[in-house]
Amino acid sequence: MDAEKEFASQLKWEGGIKASYSQTANYAQIERKEQESWQLDTRSTTAVDLIESIGAAYSSFHYPLSSSTELSLGARFEYWERQSPTTNVAFGRLFPSVFFSKQFSERSQLQFSYTQRITRPDYNDLASFLVYNGPLSVFTGNPLLKPTITQNARLAYQYSALTFSMTYKHDENPIVRYQVVENAEGDLVLISPQNMAYQKNFSLQTDIPVDVTPWWSFNMGIVGSIREFQLTHTKEQVIKDYMTYNLYGSHNLELSKSLNLELSGWYNGPAYDGSRHYKGFGMLNAGFRKQLKNEQGSFQLTITDLFKSMRIFSDFGNLTEEGFQSRAEVDYRAESARSRIVRLSYFRTFGNKKLKADRNHKAGADEERSRIQTQ
Repeated sequence: MDAEKEFASQLKWEGGIKASYSQTANYAQIERKEQESWQLDTRSTTAVDLIESIGAAYSSFHYPLSSSTELSLGARFEYWERQSPTTNVAFGRLFPSVFFSKQFSERSQLQFSYTQRITRPDYNDLASFLVYNGPLSVFTGNPLLKPTITQNARLAYQYSALTFSMTYKHDENPIVRYQVVENAEGDLVLISPQNMAYQKNFSLQTDIPVDVTPWWSFNMGIVGSIREFQLTHTKEQVIKDYMTYNLYGSHNLELSKSLNLELSGWYNGPAYDGSRHYKGFGMLNAGFRKQLKNEQGSFQLTITDLFKSMRIFSDFGNLTEEGFQSRAEVDYRAESARSRIVRLSYFRTFGNKKLKADRNHKAGADEERSRIQTQ
């Protein structure tokens, strides 16, 4: 339930409350065929029931301090509890937020924000499902996962269409997937999501749009980051720091009044996800749009991953010792790297175009719905 009110002093208030309850029942087992009969593998049997309760209330105030200066202050209090047959975890916490903006001229603006937020594990990550991977290893979930608490501070300066920003982000208990650990008995490898102790990320980012000619424009962005994290699910609690970068951009060419070509791409530099190390990877896409006459709609032709480059090479066991002293190199190829994807679409708007579009309002259940992974 949400509410908002505007006062004569241009002060705007928003507030609301939320309650959520979910129950997850999970049972899984693996059997092995011995001679002519199937026998239950007791190492690969799980039965977990989880109950999660969330209660939250928030309030925020937005006030224009002057014609060129705006300030927003907010806070959200949340109580979260998760119960299982073996554990009961609960906490209450206040999450503040601050947004400030200063307009120096029509072309320049300064923005600052500080937020705290919580990100809960996906339900699939919590469920202790089992997927056979080999005689000594299984893919599974982790019902003991903790939610991630994020503090984020950002300072950005915009001049005309150029944007420069500086961000510091601190994650407490960040969740990383596909980590290799041993079970309590030490006779089975579990490939499952785990919590790291923390991850710090300091990044600089710039977005640069350029109009080369009246018919050719492009936008490019660069993000450079310094990161540090600590592993606690490995045998040795490793602290690792490294540098990485991200590149992205797009070109738009107006070939005629009704025909456009767009090229877009991105590249992620080498990075870590938990104990797993990833080499750099990226892709280039292309698209054509043909606008028909008399508002008859448009045709769009898109080609995903032009050079079939969406291959992700990773390795684990090199940063620190994994379960069963496992070491491996993994070559993952996305669908576009195996077969080029081409789509032809037709778009046309029907109905009364003069009517005002509905406001995009976020429903209260959207957060829980986003935690359900669909295959």
